[in-house]
Amino acid sequence: MSRLSIIIPLWADNELFEDTLASVLQNRPAESEVLVVHSLPYDDPYGLQGEVQFVQTSANASRSRMVNAGCHASGGEILHVIQPGILACDRWVEAALRSFDDPQVCAVAPLAVDAEDAEQIVAAGLRYTRGGRRLRHGVGSKLSKSQRVLRRAIGGPALFAGFYRRWIWEAIGGFCERLDVDSADIDFALSLQSLGYRSTLEPDSVVRATAAAVDEAASFGSGCSAERVFWRHAATRGWLGSLMLHPWAVLGSVL
Repeated sequence: MSRLSIIIPLWADNELFEDTLASVLQNRPAESEVLVVHSLPYDDPYGLQGEVQFVQTSANASRSRMVNAGCHASGGEILHVIQPGILACDRWVEAALRSFDDPQVCAVAPLAVDAEDAEQIVAAGLRYTRGGRRLRHGVGSKLSKSQRVLRRAIGGPALFAGFYRRWIWEAIGGFCERLDVDSADIDFALSLQSLGYRSTLEPDSVVRATAAAVDEAASFGSGCSAERVFWRHAATRGWLGSLMLHPWAVLGSVL
């Protein structure tokens, strides 16, 4: 079994995907496997069949289902999902893997900085408010002035770039396929917490993020996913406080 499985789902934008794949292949550690999950035919123009394992799903597979398919097909103890538009940096894996030396840590968030401005933080993990809002922690902060931000506890990693123990992924049942990827990650993190484990940010594990990879388009479907997450976890976070704050969280999201 490999120590690490790197899973790259191929969405519609081939250029973003190819930039991500090239950065992963250039910087990945030797003892790791790379899997590309695609729902549409991909003709492998660069002849990577020997270096990369290709996993095809049904044409109508959701993004969450594609990520799960890659996890199912992989063999690593640690699963690393990195989506198109996220660029791997030199030694981005090593620091993240060291965080798993703590048996209570079951998910690790790398530090995502702007692809055009490495001083600008795009995400230092995720937070989840009592009222039910998923927030990118540290977004907009300057790296040189962010020590307080980087020390704060997080809810979990964003699914555009996150590391997970395989056994916790199996125990939870994978990422919820009824949710879009921008809700499936915080849903997974809350489930992990309910089992008594935690997520952590690793500031020395750095990826560069393009705007296309992290910008979350508001839609009716994304709103429904966010509501499902809230009602799935409100009880464990305290019904009274959650219900009192939820209308304000919904209003904030709408605005």
